[in-house]
Amino acid sequence: MRVSRQELLVRAAEVVGQRWASNDDVRLEAYARDAWPRVLIAAREGLSPRFPDIVVWPASVDEVARLVHLAREVGAPVIPYGAGSGVCGGTYALRGGMIVDLKRMDQVGIVEDGDRLVKVGGGAIGEHLERRLATQGYTLGHFPSSMYCSTVGGWVAARSAGQMSSRYGKIEDMVSGLTFVDGTGTIRKLHARPRAGDGPDLTQSFIGSEGVLGVLTDVDLRVRRAPAFRRMRGVLMPSLDSGIEAVRGIFAAGYRPAVVRLYDPMDTLVNKGKGTDTGRGAAKNLIQAVGKMLSGGQGGGGQVRRLREATVRAVVSRPRFFGELFDKAAGACMLVLGTEGQEERIVEQEARAALDICLRRGGVDLGPGPGEHWLEHRYSVSYKLTPALDLGLFVDTLETATTWSRLRGLYQGVRQALRDHAFVMAHFSHAYEDGCSIYFTMAGFARDLASREEAYDRTWRAALEAVAASGGTVSHHHGIGMSKQAFMAREHGEGGMKLLRALKSTLDPDGIMNPGKLGMGAGPSLPGEPWKVSGDRRRLREAA
Repeated sequence: MRVSRQELLVRAAEVVGQRWASNDDVRLEAYARDAWPRVLIAAREGLSPRFPDIVVWPASVDEVARLVHLAREVGAPVIPYGAGSGVCGGTYALRGGMIVDLKRMDQVGIVEDGDRLVKVGGGAIGEHLERRLATQGYTLGHFPSSMYCSTVGGWVAARSAGQMSSRYGKIEDMVSGLTFVDGTGTIRKLHARPRAGDGPDLTQSFIGSEGVLGVLTDVDLRVRRAPAFRRMRGVLMPSLDSGIEAVRGIFAAGYRPAVVRLYDPMDTLVNKGKGTDTGRGAAKNLIQAVGKMLSGGQGGGGQVRRLREATVRAVVSRPRFFGELFDKAAGACMLVLGTEGQEERIVEQEARAALDICLRRGGVDLGPGPGEHWLEHRYSVSYKLTPALDLGLFVDTLETATTWSRLRGLYQGVRQALRDHAFVMAHFSHAYEDGCSIYFTMAGFARDLASREEAYDRTWRAALEAVAASGGTVSHHHGIGMSKQAFMAREHGEGGMKLLRALKSTLDPDGIMNPGKLGMGAGPSLPGEPWKVSGDRRRLREAA
């Protein structure tokens, strides 16, 4: 950067106003990381990666363009920022620079009733968007677990998926057009015309670009009429294989439930096993003790809590031994299904047909209770990491996807690869006609920070190698960030990376847009290398 941090601040304030630009260390600390567990582990020890130089909050696309012009002039990196809920390190200021927080650009327009399109600012929070759409009788149908703390721009940047993607699709299926500011400060508008045959869809080239091509300022979204009827249900499947075949059969028959969540035996015991015969013996009690702690449970007196904590550490410290023990004790799998729509008769028919497919494969109908319980608590999973970190654990999630024919192999491949590294459970949470995603939860333990970081990195490398070897994609909906970019070239091939680099060089010739991400530029080559790029870690709240 060719100017001082203070001069950059002064010049940025001339664009957005003095109130909306800051280099205060407390604010910079808040923007120095997202929710990537790799760095949250260090944050619990009072450490942080490099701070950005300034944070700005523009209110219009013109202000964003002027900020990018300024950044290009002085050689400052630009990092677009939504709400900081990303879990892959996608917003880290690896070379300092300017964080562009878009939350002032949160407008939600009026739905065009004929085309059912709505223009939404990139900084709009998901829950706010849905509530505003509901007043007009519509829904986007996009409900990620981070609904309360993620933005539309973040969804588009990371190719997000909501909990009802089986019916409504992922975010890329909902985008009709978008506006962004590229690395030259040029305002660009892209529109996906329905069924156009005049060349590639350039809009899709921007979706999933994680800020390396430009700053998304607004997006045109396709919405649906809000459903008038919904039916939720739980089914206990006798095995994971029977559950997978039931879900595949539902989609092969042409049905499109809104909610399809199949929990493997371990996840069933941890999160869904209350009141059902899903496991056997003392191992079942151990698994549920682990699950209670990993999900934030703090109940019981001091002695009970200490016993539970010791149990969790013991289990997570010996993943192979306890994994094999739990596999022997585990039994059935919980499947949560939900159907919705405008016509009650059609919703009922689809719910009945999906249930019949499950029953023919040995499923037991548990009624609406499990499904309604899931619906009521579906967002709470995103806020329970702190108790695990307090125990010296690392906990993270890996979301991958593949075709139906490869799904079982992918599941087994990842579990086998992690048998010596982490306690693992999984659920199958986004099903489609051509395949399905798997959402793994991984937990490990080490007694000190250095050992914990090393174990975390080792776990992730093993998991991603297994995903690649099994024919899965390294991300279904969390994005790439820093945690997975070492596998970008492996997934896309050198030809694909050349195309991506060519697009970046056209839109961002000086390389100022979120540098070091998506496998381009001087970013880390392995999950555990942010410090080698961003300089020595700093102790939080020490001298600026």
